[in-house]
Amino acid sequence: MKQYTLSKEEVQQVLDFYEEREAYSREHGFKNKRNFVVSPEEYKRNQCRSIAAEIAVAKCLGLEPQLKNACINGAPDITYNNLKIDVKYTGTQQLLCPCCNLKKDVVYVMVTGGKDQYQIQGFLTGEELKQIGNKTNFGKENLPYVYAAHKTQLKPLETLINVTNSEDFSEFFDF
Repeated sequence: MKQYTLSKEEVQQVLDFYEEREAYSREHGFKNKRNFVVSPEEYKRNQCRSIAAEIAVAKCLGLEPQLKNACINGAPDITYNNLKIDVKYTGTQQLLCPCCNLKKDVVYVMVTGGKDQYQIQGFLTGEELKQIGNKTNFGKENLPYVYAAHKTQLKPLETLINVTNSEDFSEFFDF
């Protein structure tokens, strides 16, 4: 597990980008997921933590955050050595990805934490998440089905860094 602490400037970047992302979404008619959370405050907190998680992963990979990608529908959160990375912030012990959004050729990275302290728990490819994750909606009819994998099933981020530095991706993908 990798730990990352956001600087004061990065915390401000999170807040600024949250406002930009919300304005972009409203302007382009994108629906948000507010119906799955209790309040607008909780929605904002979750969105800001997701943005902070993207910054933490990018920095741990030695990249500048690619936050503008998040406004492009279908674009990966991060591109790293030609790999598409989707950062999944969660307050649980599980990597969660909606079944309808799962892509075989994407690396899903799980991040936990809050405020300025984030822990990168690990990653799985979309194919691995589909194979080893449980398909669930947690028994709640109003929630979409997700694939869920416990953090103990994830590969450490260092593995991704080491393999991509050698440019041998066969360990991760079947193509």
